[in-house]
This record gives sequence, structure tokens and C-alpha cells, in this order.
Amino acid sequence: MPNFTTVQLTKATREHLEEFKIYPRETYEEIIRRLVQIQEEAAKEPKLKKEALKEIEEAKKEVSQNKVFSTEQLIKEIKGDMETDKKEVKNA
Repeated sequence: MPNFTTVQLTKATREHLEEFKIYPRETYEEIIRRLVQIQEEAAKEPKLKKEALKEIEEAKKEVSQNKVFSTEQLIKEIKGDMETDKKEVKNA
């Protein structure tokens, strides 16, 4: 069983963390771990930091504009791509 602790956050910080959610039910634990991982990778490679921050901003924009896909939509898209690939292989 994992050990848990309580962390105090201001409401402003909590609201800011909400903006980093990739999906609605993502936990603060997951958000913080992802941010820590990004920071660790960025520390290793300064160029990566800029790229990671850009990707985060793009992802946040997509989420806020509801440019996200359900699992079912992604499966349909992948299956469609696979069918297209099969047809291209047969025609080659």
C-alpha cells in the first residue's frame, strides 16, 4: 500500500495545476510527477526544456479548445489508418 502525505497548496496553485491536466480525472499526483519528469529531462538538455514547454502549451491549448479524442475515436482512426496501409501495400 502506498504511503500518502498531505501537501498544502494555495487555491491559486491548485487552480494552476488544474490547467496542466491532460484529462479531467488526472490526479494531482500524476500532474506533479509529469512536471517533475519534464523538469528532470529539461535539466539534462536545455534545448529540450524549450521544446517541452512549447509542447505543454500546445497541449493545454488543444484541451481548452476540446481538440481531444476519446479512446473510441482514436481506435477508429488507427483502424482506418491500418486499412489504408493494407490497401497501399496490396497496390504496390
